Amino acid sequence: MMTNENIFDEEKTNDSDSNPIEIKPEQLSSEILQSIIEEFIQREGTDYGNFEASLDLKIQQIQRQLNKKEIHIVFDPTTESVNLMTKSEFLKRVKDLG
Repeated sequence: MMTNENIFDEEKTNDSDSNPIEIKPEQLSSEILQSIIEEFIQREGTDYGNFEASLDLKIQQIQRQLNKKEIHIVFDPTTESVNLMTKSEFLKRVKDLG
């Protein structure tokens, strides 16, 4: 007989096989893209060294990296969340799951 705990663990295991889905910046409205970038900056608490960069500067830096395709916007079906990943992080995650 399965307990609720076992069912939950089994569902979690099956969901972890989902590949991340890349979202191109041009697929998003400017407002949604802005929100994703701001949320990432606030969540990550990125260290900028000896000076504190303004939110506007951090946004510009991330937008520049997105334009150069150095970072990717990724939807994770397992967690149902959106995140930013470096190109190498994204490729490694896809390779590990594929």
